[in-house]
Amino acid sequence: MSCEQYRISDVEEMLEGGSFRPSQDLQARVQVKLSKSAPAFPIPWLTWRGSLIALLAALVLTGGVIALSAREQAVSIVDGIEAVYEAELVHPVNETRQVGEASLSVDWVYADWNQILVSYTAEGRVQENAGLRAEIVSARLADGTILEGGTKTGYSLSGVSSNVAAFNMPDRLRNLSSINLQFVLKALTEQTQTPMRTNDTTAGQNQEAPVGSSVQLDPLTIVKTDLGSTSFDLAIPVTPGRVIEVGQTIEAEGYEVTLEQVLLAPSMTTARLCFEVPDPVHFRQWVSSVTLTAGSKGYSGAGDGYQVGEAYSCQRVEIQESVPLDRDRYVFRVDELIGFEFGAGEMVTTDMLPEDEWRVRGPWVFSLRDKP
Repeated sequence: MSCEQYRISDVEEMLEGGSFRPSQDLQARVQVKLSKSAPAFPIPWLTWRGSLIALLAALVLTGGVIALSAREQAVSIVDGIEAVYEAELVHPVNETRQVGEASLSVDWVYADWNQILVSYTAEGRVQENAGLRAEIVSARLADGTILEGGTKTGYSLSGVSSNVAAFNMPDRLRNLSSINLQFVLKALTEQTQTPMRTNDTTAGQNQEAPVGSSVQLDPLTIVKTDLGSTSFDLAIPVTPGRVIEVGQTIEAEGYEVTLEQVLLAPSMTTARLCFEVPDPVHFRQWVSSVTLTAGSKGYSGAGDGYQVGEAYSCQRVEIQESVPLDRDRYVFRVDELIGFEFGAGEMVTTDMLPEDEWRVRGPWVFSLRDKP
């Protein structure tokens, strides 16, 4: 339900016996929304109708709405990003620059040992069938290092486009208390030209075809207009993480897999995984499917690597969820390795899958503890 907006009129319709049932996620979001603006009106969620009546009463008395902004929608797409945002670990910036008829803003920033996050928004008036967005021109550290990564999540409403960019944190910067980033954005409008219906008997003339006649659509075109660019100088505090040096090798199904390191941070967990590659000449792209268990909860992740004719592959595994950093023990499980005959960046066609893949099923299970 996170992609919908609910206002008082919507709630009134729900009270008339509609089929809407709030999910646990929506319940939690509403509780947070109302606790900030109307702590005297908690919602017990005892019954659907009773809950909605309480909700409507709270909204009327506080003048609030149950609606997530484009900024909040963008944040809520990835669990790890939402976790650091909800925990108020992010650092507000709220700087805005005018670029032509649009305004570009950096809303907040965040950095930990795994990634650097920048939330940015484009706002302005747009014509019908047009959209407004911000595009990253560059992200450069004070020493000239260009960061790797880019837009990770995004959400658009009419005249508003909000995104969160995620960049890999360079290893050498982990021990710094803060980093300085020059972040350059440009504003773009994108207008879609609606395809015209064309009658086969009058090819080349765009017109409405009679009912029942054969028609074709002209190619869909998008006209982009560059409104200009602007730069933001950002000082970003670094939130520490936790590194577990593993260095374990386990054999299963005749193949060895080595887990070298796991790096836990509030926004995401990463791992370095290495393994033998079956038939590296033909199967050049390999994906790993993993699960990290902390306590009683499991967190899923995946990694991929690219090599040409190399018999050994090391890859970065990402778990884009917020994993607790304070557990005494973790279990890292590699469930499956999947190889493909195409490489990174190559065109993939439907007839290549699943015939042209090689699956090696484990599991390879590693028990993780900090070394004494």
